[in-house]
Amino acid sequence: MSNRLDLPTLHQLLIDPIASLLPKDPNAYVIFIPQGSLFQVPFPALQDANGTYLIQKHTIRTAPSIQVLALTRQQQQKLASQPANHRGNALVLGNPTMTQISLSPGEPKQALSPLPGAEDEAKPIAPILNTQAIIGAQGTKAAIVQKMPQASVIHLATHGLLDDVQGLGSAIALAPSGNDDGLLTAAEILDMKLQASLVVLIPILQKQTTDAIKLEVSLIVEYDWGLQTRDTRE
Repeated sequence: MSNRLDLPTLHQLLIDPIASLLPKDPNAYVIFIPQGSLFQVPFPALQDANGTYLIQKHTIRTAPSIQVLALTRQQQQKLASQPANHRGNALVLGNPTMTQISLSPGEPKQALSPLPGAEDEAKPIAPILNTQAIIGAQGTKAAIVQKMPQASVIHLATHGLLDDVQGLGSAIALAPSGNDDGLLTAAEILDMKLQASLVVLIPILQKQTTDAIKLEVSLIVEYDWGLQTRDTRE
């Protein structure tokens, strides 16, 4: 897949052949379970011939597998049965101090670019959720990992690193501290016991492969238990 996504062409190839089978009700769910390179497709951002985004016509959800979809549904039902006062506080992170990474083997490390737009977004969201935004050096991996299991809502606006060779090596960039590089990997998140009913990831995705392609992705994806991701490039 090229480093610049052709959204209308992808819509023509992937959506047009099944368009007649999709629900007419915009509130009805359309669930995508991608495979292989299709994980890189921003389904909600695909555009039809009129320039209309798929997310404007359908409520879209994605899941990595049928099994995960079932597990997230169980998690959703479990959370719904909990009293509201047992669900913890919100966690809002925006623009943590960026770590240094090497996008290609042998290349020197360089700091990821700061995301002032993500910070500007996190600051007004935090009061709505009765919390304070975590910004800059406060957003260390240690601090965020400690707060995540208790949080009822998690909002993380930072860089995301995509490892398309070892998927669980993909990571969210948090502030480094001590000997900690600040990278929270998918494998580490998988081992967490989260209780959040809504998780919002707003990453600037970088692709850690030998060709060091920067993914230009703009999407909104909602997982069955409330995980949303989108890109807020400035």
